[in-house]
Amino acid sequence: MSAFKYIVKFKQILKLSKNVMLNEHSTNNAHSLAENNSALFTGLSSKLYGLTEGRISEGISSLATGLKKLLPDKKSLPITNVVEAIMEPNNASNNSIQITDEYLYLDPKSRGGHSKPPKRQSYDTSVVFVVGGGNYLEYHNLTEWSSQPNRGAKNIVYGSTDLVTAKEFLTEVSDLGKLET
Repeated sequence: MSAFKYIVKFKQILKLSKNVMLNEHSTNNAHSLAENNSALFTGLSSKLYGLTEGRISEGISSLATGLKKLLPDKKSLPITNVVEAIMEPNNASNNSIQITDEYLYLDPKSRGGHSKPPKRQSYDTSVVFVVGGGNYLEYHNLTEWSSQPNRGAKNIVYGSTDLVTAKEFLTEVSDLGKLET
């Protein structure tokens, strides 16, 4: 249970810091965030309670709807946006391109020793390496992006310094949750 509490608290901190960066009042956002999380889990528990009362079909459809809200929408993750900005700068958003302007490019075709920024061109092959924990969701999102029919064939290799199973992840997060208490 400490793993779950840690993840909820971590998500709240991330959302609060994002709201502070947008110059919104953090106290109002924290209150509404707590209400949203409380309402989500209260709704989920009431749906589970409804299952025991014989409304199985209604409960399952409501439960599926609630679970869909927990899952991310079909959108690109930040790592996919960065890879798109590097591999296909013509199709990337301006925000993604601005983020990647200062990145170091290791292009074997370019000559070393120059300080000019790389020209914006499309690439077909890329190695994406995450320093720290990688995950299947990032890998899958990159794979989906690279295999979209409206773009040319893209070859992406994904790696990370640490790729853990779900059980190992829960153990790590549980240990982090214990450190906070």
